[in-house]
Amino acid sequence: MAYTMADLLDKLIFIEEKGYEMFMNIAETHSSNEKVRTLVKVFANEEKRHAAIYEALRDNIKNSPTRPLDVALYDKAVKFIYEFSKAERKPRMENIQDVLEYCLDFEKENLALVTVIQGTLFNEEDKERQQIFTRIIAEEKKHVKNIKEIISNNSKRE
Repeated sequence: MAYTMADLLDKLIFIEEKGYEMFMNIAETHSSNEKVRTLVKVFANEEKRHAAIYEALRDNIKNSPTRPLDVALYDKAVKFIYEFSKAERKPRMENIQDVLEYCLDFEKENLALVTVIQGTLFNEEDKERQQIFTRIIAEEKKHVKNIKEIISNNSKRE
C-alpha cells in the first residue's frame, strides 16, 4: 500500500484531536479554579481549530494526484507521531501560571514534532508538501507565540 500526504495529515489530525481531549479532560477533572478551567478550554478549542485546518489541507489534496510518500520515511514520521502521542505528561494545574507553562511546553513539543517530520520527509523538490508543512508549522508557531504573550502579560499583572 502506498502512503500519501493525506495519510500523514490524518495522523497529525489525530494528534490535534488527542490534544483537544487532553485539555478538556484537564478542564473537567484537574481544576477547581474557574479561571484555570476557562483557559484550558481556550487551548482545547485551539487544538480543535488546528484539526479543522489540517482536515481542510487533507481534503484539498485528497482529490488531486499526488506522489506516494517513501514508505521508510513515512514509517519514521509515524514513529515520531506515535512517540509524541504516548509521551507521559503529568500536568500541574493549580494556577494560571501552571496552565500556561504546561500548554507552552506541549505546543513547543508539537512544533518540534512537525518540524522534524518536515525535515525528515521533504526536500526542496516537494513544493506542495513543503507548502503544507509550512502552513502547519506557521500555525504551531503562532500558537506558541500567543501562549508566550499571555505568559508575559500574566507575569506583568502579578
